[in-house]
This record gives sequence, structure tokens and C-alpha cells, in this order.
Amino acid sequence: PYIALGALEQMRGNTNIAIERYRKALELDPGCAAAHVGLGRIDAIQDRADLAWEHARAAASAGDRSLLDQLERYPNAAPRGDWKRA
Repeated sequence: PYIALGALEQMRGNTNIAIERYRKALELDPGCAAAHVGLGRIDAIQDRADLAWEHARAAASAGDRSLLDQLERYPNAAPRGDWKRA
């Protein structure tokens, strides 16, 4: 339920509440790909590329490459350092 609540709050523009909901989902299930994708998208929008890439890699490790694929399409989203080694 925290994933759905996070997405709902994100759509409503309540970013801080969305972040709390996604973090709660990760607290309950650290490998939750959907929570990593949600947080990564927020980080990308808020110009925190390094954090967005961290969440993208975590989500990909859990089986969801959607955020990783999105970030790979946008060269301006490249983090500092060589992200492919992580």
C-alpha cells in the first residue's frame, strides 16, 4: 500500500509525503523495485542525478529496469563517476 500512497501523493504534488511513503515501503522491503523507481524519479526531477542513478540501479537489481532505461536516454542525467561499474 505504501507504493500506491507514494504515487498518489506524488501526483498530488506532495513530494515530501511521497518520499516518506516510498521510504516506508523500502523499510518494509529493502528490495522493493517500485519504491526505488518512485524515489529515483523524484530525485531526477529535483536534480539529484547521483541519487536517481542509485535508485535506478537498485530497482534494476530487483528486476525493474524502467528507471535505468529512462536515465540512460538522457545524457544530462549522468552522475559523477562511472555508474556502469556499480
